[in-house]
Amino acid sequence: MGRAVDGTLFCDCDMVRCNTETLVDLILERHREFNSEIVAIEANQFQELIAVQLMEKARGRGLPVPCRTIINNVNKQVRIRRLGPYLAQKTIRFRAGNPANKIVVEQLRDFPSATHDDGPDAMEMALRVMIDLYNSRSAPPTVKRIRA
Repeated sequence: MGRAVDGTLFCDCDMVRCNTETLVDLILERHREFNSEIVAIEANQFQELIAVQLMEKARGRGLPVPCRTIINNVNKQVRIRRLGPYLAQKTIRFRAGNPANKIVVEQLRDFPSATHDDGPDAMEMALRVMIDLYNSRSAPPTVKRIRA
């Protein structure tokens, strides 16, 4: 997910079933392609091993990859509903011509009764990480009260 100067969010998805090695290669390929500022990996259950494998492979290739793991404690449906205001305001745009984007849009339209919701779930995590990243950069300075 990326953000334009005007605040528009752009989402370009990959929806593939593959082994972890292929997934790590795909993540590294996308990181190089988009020059991403951060790579977020869900760390629930054993998925944090993907982050370890990603960092090892990136280090072996001499590729700096800022990686952040996410542990989800909130119900998935609640998290996906966080996308609602962005979708209602048409703040999120999907790249045309990408079949995976079409799948994610279908999953969003069918939510919460869709058979699959992996795309919207990943979108919510990407949005959350992006908001955290931008807020940490633009946080206003804190005012300290000084007593004389």
